[in-house]
Amino acid sequence: MTDTYTDLDAANARIEELERLLDRLMDDFHLINYEYEPVGSVAVDSGQVTITDPAARSEDLEVGPSESGAATLTNGFGVPVGVNVATAFGDGRYTVYSVISRGQRVGAFIDFTEFQGQTQLPLNTQPR
Repeated sequence: MTDTYTDLDAANARIEELERLLDRLMDDFHLINYEYEPVGSVAVDSGQVTITDPAARSEDLEVGPSESGAATLTNGFGVPVGVNVATAFGDGRYTVYSVISRGQRVGAFIDFTEFQGQTQLPLNTQPR
């Protein structure tokens, strides 16, 4: 009976080792299967969205120059505290998704391709 227990422990240890190796390979080759969970929406009336820390006071923010449609927001000390991004199609209401990988929230995504409630991207969305 002791040999069976030892063999089982060895097999479980090997499985865990292989799972760690698979995770590393998936990361190295960008094979992560992301899921997108809708968490809300943002209404846009200026053709742009600002993402910042809620503790940053809007009157203290400075927008850096940008030719790309995106700019870094800095506070009075020059510390970056947010970004300002132009939308693809101007004003509208855009869905915000939580990006999930392996059960962990790893980012946020705003779908600027959405038209009449339908995304134009092949997202693996999860209902909320």
